Amino acid sequence: MNDVVWTIANVLKISIEFLTKKGVPNPRFDAELMLAKCLGFKRINLYLEYDRPLTVNERNDYKALLFRRGGHEPAAYILEEAGFMGYMFKVSRDTLIPRPDTELLIEETLKLLPISGARKILDIGTGSGCVGISLLKLRGDLEVDTWDVSEKALAIAKANALELGVAERYRPILMSALVEGSYQGEFDGIVSNPPYIAATDFENLDTTVKDFEPKMALLADQNGLQFYEVIAKNAPKVLAPSGFVTFEVGWTQAGEVAQLLDQNGFKNIKITKDLGNRERVVSAQLPC
Repeated sequence: MNDVVWTIANVLKISIEFLTKKGVPNPRFDAELMLAKCLGFKRINLYLEYDRPLTVNERNDYKALLFRRGGHEPAAYILEEAGFMGYMFKVSRDTLIPRPDTELLIEETLKLLPISGARKILDIGTGSGCVGISLLKLRGDLEVDTWDVSEKALAIAKANALELGVAERYRPILMSALVEGSYQGEFDGIVSNPPYIAATDFENLDTTVKDFEPKMALLADQNGLQFYEVIAKNAPKVLAPSGFVTFEVGWTQAGEVAQLLDQNGFKNIKITKDLGNRERVVSAQLPC
């Protein structure tokens, strides 16, 4: 018998059962987001049109997304967007997926910025641009230079800056933080969520991270401290007096990163814990 009418309601029911069997977290939420994307709906509209039948093309498009999620590909890559600081950012397999933990990096950076006055920030390892662009959205007096070694990631970041209306204050630059000659100009602060996963820890990552997110944005030498060491060493060359650095760090790295900053002349070193009580952000300032 082939007389099933594939309405939104029964497609969602079967999809949720499928994702549950595959061990996907939040199966209803993901199924609804993917179906809404295929139909060009907002998620709430699914409930308003529960009995609407899907066309063959709509079913086929949705099935392709559903199978990707069943293979544990992150929903953000399937949907090609992710939320961060209340804004939506385009993402791709060339960028890390923005995470709520990184919002603490924004909060701590804002605390170090004077209340008013034009300021220039360097965002190192920008990926989707979520850090630098969020700062621009929250502070209209900022300008941000942003570095990444991936041309594809920079293209995503540039598109996000344009979409979110800050492109005129956002300058994406193809640059490596590991090259000392990169450090030129003068900045009031440096913010970075660099690669910090040690090779020995990589295989312990969740499969949704290690199998899908870009390794170049995850892995770092020197037991994960490579970028912190280079940035801490070179930051004083480009920071104004009282200039600051804010880093996101792995949950076991805060003490070592704080020590690197101390060795390079930084003061007022602060370690901030996230909501899970893990040391997540290290910040510091140069003397006046």
